[in-house]
Amino acid sequence: MEKPDATIRMRLPLPMGKALFAGIFLFIGFVATLILSFEYQNQIEELIGINLAQISIVTIMIVMVIPWVVIAWVLLRRFAHYGLLSLYHDYLTITSIESKKLIKRYPAAAIAFVKIQHLSYHFTFNDDSDFSGINMSVDKNCEDQLLKFDPVFHAFIQRNKIPIQEGVVL
Repeated sequence: MEKPDATIRMRLPLPMGKALFAGIFLFIGFVATLILSFEYQNQIEELIGINLAQISIVTIMIVMVIPWVVIAWVLLRRFAHYGLLSLYHDYLTITSIESKKLIKRYPAAAIAFVKIQHLSYHFTFNDDSDFSGINMSVDKNCEDQLLKFDPVFHAFIQRNKIPIQEGVVL
């Protein structure tokens, strides 16, 4: 089996169904928390001594959103999977770290363009004339990995004549 020129760890895109479920769950939970806090404001005042009727709605919303942000972060960490992006001479592969299975193999000719921004990349592919893209970012504490990967990545781009596009990687 051919050995890759360079490999780097990346977070795989979150499946749309899981992202949609998490977003709807968080929104409904946040709204339900707000409604219940006003419904039971007398009991809350007796319990913690704070009268919600005398506090600005914006302040209450900010305080109520904090636990939901923590829950969202936990869900994202739980649903996130990591993979390996491997560069070969004329193609790249994405492999799952957990199952060691090949997720996708892209020939270099299928890459429409690449956007490069410090610590992140965006690949846009020509998959059967449909455009699909991958945002890849490297953690701030993995800069040594990026230093080893970056020169090989630039050589891969030049060797395969992949256009680099200006813009911001979101």
